[in-house]
Order: sequence, then structure tokens, then C-alpha cells
Amino acid sequence: MKFGEAYEQAESSKLQQMVEMQKQSMKFAKELELQRMQFFMKTQLELSQLKQSRRNVENNNSNHNHNHHSSNHNTINHNDHSDDSNN
Repeated sequence: MKFGEAYEQAESSKLQQMVEMQKQSMKFAKELELQRMQFFMKTQLELSQLKQSRRNVENNNSNHNHNHHSSNHNTINHNDHSDDSNN
């Protein structure tokens, strides 16, 4: 084999390896981006669920406090009436 032919083969092989490495690099970048997007979507979903559950707790507490104050108000009125009957 002549020196020129050996050089061409080596360069051709090197080029094929570079193309293969570039393909692998692109595949890795694509997989990494997919994982990043999945992580982002999962995080957004969890945040949304936390916000919703927090709203539900706040609404329940608000309703409970409103009902609690209403029942206290009724109790106070009831006690006021019983005091009037005793006088």
C-alpha cells in the first residue's frame, strides 16, 4: 500500500469516527433535553398541585372560621335573650 492510500484511509476512518461521535453527541443532547423537559413539567405539575391544595386548605379554614363566628354570634344572642328573661 502506498503512503497516499494509507493516509486517505486513515483520514476517512477519522472522519467516520468524528461523524459517529457527533451523532452520539446529538443523541445525548436530545435525551438530556427530554429529561430536562420532563423534570420541568413534573415540577410545574407538583407546584400547581401544592398551590391548589393550599387554596383548598385556605378555603376550608375561611369557611370554618366564618361558620365558627356565626355560631358564636348566635350563641351570644341566645345568651343575651336568656339574661333578659331572668331580669
